[in-house]
Amino acid sequence: TEEIKEADGYQPGIIMRKLVEGRDGTCRVGGCGEPAFLSQLDHRHNWAEGGPTHPKNLACLCQSHHNMKTDGTLKYLLDPYSGDVIWLFEDGTWTITEADGPLAPKQKRWAQTVAQHITATRKRIREEAQYLKQELDDYAQQQAQAQAQAEAEDADNTDTDASTDDIPF
Repeated sequence: TEEIKEADGYQPGIIMRKLVEGRDGTCRVGGCGEPAFLSQLDHRHNWAEGGPTHPKNLACLCQSHHNMKTDGTLKYLLDPYSGDVIWLFEDGTWTITEADGPLAPKQKRWAQTVAQHITATRKRIREEAQYLKQELDDYAQQQAQAQAQAEAEDADNTDTDASTDDIPF
């Protein structure tokens, strides 16, 4: 990104936009799967305050997360070389998301098309969703078994209580 010149205004050119989308792949907030090409480019350092329109200062954020960043709910630092984002939370915790697009510096998928990357990302998300669904189903089954056992124990205790009513003292 050294050879790319800073844009003169707020809006990046098409090449700069595609470079950032290719680097990021999706909205940069962890767990958000909104494709980068549907996201907005956010100036990490606000353009109105002197932040450059350059890939080193731009990150893809979906509409919702862009609004949260603008409101100050989300804060982040953008590594200008790796594209990694460090998310800072109000409780003092933080997390890092790595650029995951086909043009990300850490990726070795330079020959992969954006369509192939989107297909692979959707497959990964689908597999994660199926795994989580199985975990939820297992949890629901455990809860149902625990509920049935508790009801059976309550029924046993009720029968015991009924027999003690016959005792005159």
